[in-house]
Amino acid sequence: MKRYITLFSILVVFATMLVGCDVNRMGKDEYYVQITTDAKIKSGVSKEGNKYTEYNY
Repeated sequence: MKRYITLFSILVVFATMLVGCDVNRMGKDEYYVQITTDAKIKSGVSKEGNKYTEYNY
């Protein structure tokens, strides 16, 4: 009987954690970066002849 109570208690704790926790979001915080300076723009041509533009902040 003690064994069943223990297993049931563990199952309840595990089920509670699954309902309350979003596994994909654990350990992740939201943050945003505000760019306060102008970009350094570098333009060029690749080996294949395609034009490209790079922005460095």
